[in-house]
Amino acid sequence: MAQWITQLRKGIIEYAILLLLDAEENYALNLVRRLNEYPSFQVSESTVYPILGRLKKEGKLSLRVVSSSEGPPRRYLSLSGKGREQLQQMKLTLEGINRSIADIENSHKEAKK
Repeated sequence: MAQWITQLRKGIIEYAILLLLDAEENYALNLVRRLNEYPSFQVSESTVYPILGRLKKEGKLSLRVVSSSEGPPRRYLSLSGKGREQLQQMKLTLEGINRSIADIENSHKEAKK
């Protein structure tokens, strides 16, 4: 069961990151903190940073560098047009999966009657 949960979470973390970046521009470490506010998304930097790197390489994220008086410059990320398209496709896919699961559950309940 634990392996199934791990695989499910891996597939959903990218979606959660895109949702957070759709809401507001953010920097990587704060995305880790935001995800960790939710019990189902207890992640580390080593989980999030490679996803962000891949999304940036694929052109799905935009980067804005801002000087910081507290250390190195902050690299703020936001969704590009491609990123918004991917998020929309992911939303539609997840909605379809949720509908199918609900249909299966409902048909199973009906069959048991």
